[in-house]
Amino acid sequence: MAELNQPTDILLPVEKPKIPSGINVLTILTFIGCAIGLLGSIYNFTSSKANLDKMETTINSPEYENMPALAKKFMNPEALEVARKTYENRVPMTIIGLVCIGLCFYGALQMRQLKKQAPQKPAYKTKNGKM
Repeated sequence: MAELNQPTDILLPVEKPKIPSGINVLTILTFIGCAIGLLGSIYNFTSSKANLDKMETTINSPEYENMPALAKKFMNPEALEVARKTYENRVPMTIIGLVCIGLCFYGALQMRQLKKQAPQKPAYKTKNGKM
């Protein structure tokens, strides 16, 4: 009887489904990772020339021969060539990094909105022809 007296107004606000705690933590960590990636991408773009100059100065200095063996492993001609290529390709590397960060951020937003995408049928069949 009490149920009959309840208002059945279709204009009442509908509660949004609550985000599960696992997805909530995952998306927060993804947002933090995107921010760190963005800062790293910008830092690498702005500091690549300084890193190259610093490495060239260190390798060409007379003190290079007195450096410990471990330091020489990190500052060798091959590492100098990698730093040079990084400087030459800093624009494409930054663009690719920003695109990847954007896609990661977009995916986290989709997870927070609880969007689900799944194929309608399996993409493969087993040996006996069943799916």
